[in-house]
Amino acid sequence: MLIVTDRTELLTQSGGALSYHNIKPIEITATNKKPNLSEKVYTAMVETLARRLKTVKYANWFNQLDLIIFDEAHKQPFNKLFPYVSEHTYVIGATATPHRDGNQEPLSDFYQKLIEVVKISELIESGYLAKPRTFGVKMDLKGIKKRGGDYDSAQVAAMYESRKIYLGVVKNYRKICNGKKTLAFASTIASSKELRDEFLRNGYKAKHLDSEMSAMYRRDVLNWYKETPGAILCNVGILTTGFDAPSTECVILYRATKSLPLYLQMCGRGARIAQGKTEFFVLDFGNNVQEFKYWELDRTWSLNKKEKQAGAAPIKECPSCSALLYASAKECHECGYEFQQSEKEREQVELIELTKEYQDEPKWKILKDAERANLEQLVKMTKAKLIKPFWALHKCFRSYNEALQYTRALGYKDGFLYHQTKTGNFKNLMQ
Repeated sequence: MLIVTDRTELLTQSGGALSYHNIKPIEITATNKKPNLSEKVYTAMVETLARRLKTVKYANWFNQLDLIIFDEAHKQPFNKLFPYVSEHTYVIGATATPHRDGNQEPLSDFYQKLIEVVKISELIESGYLAKPRTFGVKMDLKGIKKRGGDYDSAQVAAMYESRKIYLGVVKNYRKICNGKKTLAFASTIASSKELRDEFLRNGYKAKHLDSEMSAMYRRDVLNWYKETPGAILCNVGILTTGFDAPSTECVILYRATKSLPLYLQMCGRGARIAQGKTEFFVLDFGNNVQEFKYWELDRTWSLNKKEKQAGAAPIKECPSCSALLYASAKECHECGYEFQQSEKEREQVELIELTKEYQDEPKWKILKDAERANLEQLVKMTKAKLIKPFWALHKCFRSYNEALQYTRALGYKDGFLYHQTKTGNFKNLMQ
């Protein structure tokens, strides 16, 4: 059997997990020029494997495999390996986000069945994942162009730098989760470094990581992060999938994305449980939660079509502590801030109560009450669909000015009533 990954860190992780069960895989990597192809268990880097499959030796070996597991199977690079897969080989694509964006080839082109083992909410409830506490600052992303279906990373980084968003990141970090071990995700190398530098200026232990660094340096930085309390690691596109550091207590989204898998994978880096850890923080500086809703939200997945979030409630920001809440929330669950109802919300509550009051009453009783009602009550009864506006104008008004206030409250233009009276309707109204 073979496990295929697309990152050095994931390859090491796969081997480590196998070794934990006393299984020692043969690694197929660029540095291992002549691996033993007569063993039972292998791990491989996808690009290295794709190059070697063009040779007869590797093609024959690949054809004899009984099981292939693609780790982070939602990613595109694995597509190129499927033409080499034998019809007798079992293939499993493992991913927490079975979803393809934009013009990417659908997963249904490669897989026959989707098996959802468990939902994030179930894992949290069962204690296998930590529960997120989500905070955010709304960003104005107007004018940011899109490339390949996602925001232009250079434009996002330039906007963040010009507005000095990194100052707000450090300020909110200190306020909300000071001292927590943190992974920060930026859109470009320069953006990641500027955030790291701001943390360093404020006395925090911070480093930067990107894919252009050597494998040895990356390994040393990751070890530093795992072993250092309160460490802050800023990175660009390298720790979004599969990176296992259960001690991570906070995830900072110092970027914006239109990719659902990327959003879920970034937040998920903080969800691993550890001793004494039951929750983690998400600090969002890219409207990502507003775009995709809460990370822990149950979602409906499909191999064939985009994931749908039917009925997903909109998100609002607490003006006191920046916690992200459902728009319907009356009180912030983080700081206790109480939201004042708008006039529209208060009216809606009154309309619901009014409808309930008359739900079992006969029509004649409703109309009789309407004839005795004042202007404000008539407007509410009309909006609750207990009476019709034309009936009310015929039966309940004698003054043109009072009727005009009624139609205005219902959203009609003044010309409506004027035209109706001129054409002979509502003769009861005296001008």
